[in-house]
Amino acid sequence: MPRPLSQPQPHEAPLYDTFIPHYYLNAPPAGFWPSGAYFGDAGGGKHNLFPTLRRVGIGVVHLNSDDNSLVFAVGSPLFGEPQTVHRGEAASALLLLTHLAENTVVDFYGDNDNFVEHYNKGYDFCRQQLNASIYVQIFQILKDKNITLNAWWMPSHLLDDPDRRNRCSSNPKPTPAWVGMFHKLGNQHADNIATEECRKCALPDGIAKQYVDRVFQLKIIQMRIACVFMNLLHRIKHKKDPALVTQKPQASDLFCTSTHVFPDLPFNTIKKTGQFTCSACHKSCSSLSPQLRSFLNAECAPVSINKHSQVLGPISINGIVTHPSHRLVFVQGVFICNRCGYRARTCVHKLADPCNGSRTVYGQLNWNRVYKDTLVMGSSPRGVKRDASSARLPISIQRPRPVLNPNPPSMGYSPDRGITSVSSVSRDPP
Repeated sequence: MPRPLSQPQPHEAPLYDTFIPHYYLNAPPAGFWPSGAYFGDAGGGKHNLFPTLRRVGIGVVHLNSDDNSLVFAVGSPLFGEPQTVHRGEAASALLLLTHLAENTVVDFYGDNDNFVEHYNKGYDFCRQQLNASIYVQIFQILKDKNITLNAWWMPSHLLDDPDRRNRCSSNPKPTPAWVGMFHKLGNQHADNIATEECRKCALPDGIAKQYVDRVFQLKIIQMRIACVFMNLLHRIKHKKDPALVTQKPQASDLFCTSTHVFPDLPFNTIKKTGQFTCSACHKSCSSLSPQLRSFLNAECAPVSINKHSQVLGPISINGIVTHPSHRLVFVQGVFICNRCGYRARTCVHKLADPCNGSRTVYGQLNWNRVYKDTLVMGSSPRGVKRDASSARLPISIQRPRPVLNPNPPSMGYSPDRGITSVSSVSRDPP
């Protein structure tokens, strides 16, 4: 239900900011109450079932332990929000402390076991509970006035309805052995004062009735909807055939039937090296890559190991596919783009992005190393050259160094056609 339809407006049901005490039987003024036995209680009033309409009343009474007579009492509506009975029980102890004199010793009896249990566990525990703001004020007053407050729990309504606890709970808390007629009378008087305060601070019937009627109307609608659902015909549920789970082939089985060319070694031996590299197409894939099955099941497109072999279409290295816009050439065991000059050997970086169509400074340096036959000497064109014995070559590529012709045609570069043969004798780039 929308909030405006279930909760009265602030101007219709204002809340108090502090206690509004009402004294009974010529009670002493605040700050002069003596030591002794006090009883506290709280109630929700006639609208207790509606949280938005509930207004809690508090009652505190003082009894004479000699003749069980009521000496004086005080009552007040609960201030602030939320308006709950549990918060009212804690506020009853706060109301008592605001009236006690300094250096007093009192026994406070309440029928709310949560408050008594929390209070006896101390300040550090209480300040983490739901009604921490009230607990903090209680312990502050105890410290300022040097008051000793002993909290005791006892059951409620022991005089008018002794069996109420058995009806409300299947496992009620046993009544303490020290509870006598004095305590039963004190709890009864505190309950009467709290009931009177609930009557005084309750919302007028003219304001509360419209919201109560809406709640009952909503319950009727809910019951009607539930009745419709309960009387619907049962739907016939057709059981679906269980989905056929196709088991993926093992990588070891695909290795035996793969068209790729691998070294004549067992599957597990090649797997321990960490890399599967085809000797025909020079494609590779890591043994830990999730694309290993796809790599083994793919068709092999052999590439010759001549000086400059053009590669048709994109390739896959360690499960990463090069972009089809690159014009790849296999040179010295390295795949290099004939346009931009980016290269890939054991992993793909720039070749996975679209080709920019023009050769960058990095790409030109790569091609300079192609002409000088030093492409596999290091990982970067700007790096320090290493010996050929320390160069990192693919596992399955065993490329013998070709015997060069004494007078070979040198390779030149054209921005439009890439690598071209020129008649110049020099092997250096133009």
